[in-house]
Amino acid sequence: MNFKKYKINKLKYILKNIKLIHICSYEITKIKNWKIQEQVLKKNKLKYYKTSNTILIKLLYNSIFKSTIPLINGPIILIYSTEITKNFNYNKLEKLLSSNIKILCSIINNKIYYETQLTNIFTTYDYNITLLTKLFNNINKKGIFRIKKLSIKN
Repeated sequence: MNFKKYKINKLKYILKNIKLIHICSYEITKIKNWKIQEQVLKKNKLKYYKTSNTILIKLLYNSIFKSTIPLINGPIILIYSTEITKNFNYNKLEKLLSSNIKILCSIINNKIYYETQLTNIFTTYDYNITLLTKLFNNINKKGIFRIKKLSIKN
């Protein structure tokens, strides 16, 4: 298998199987700075894949992510994780990345979210989770209270 086919297959695998992918652009910097960034990503259980633009554009053109093609110019890196954390926060990811790496968009469960949408999505997601847990706690309390009330009357 030649190297180009390997790159294509790896990109296909990432786009099909990974549920949370961040497409980022980065400025080419010193090796020392990149090594530090690699360590930060590895420490937070994030993986990355540097890809060539032509291969990525060809794959995206034939996929459901066709609308992301205009964003791609310059060196591109895909940041992803095989383990999706329950409390993932976009702002936390922005702080982890150096100023040389900018998030262009994210693909979450086969839906594309652009940079402006990401902050709203994750804050509403966290808010919805807290509301759901409060609802379950209230249902449990009221359900137990009703059962106790029924058993006292009999």
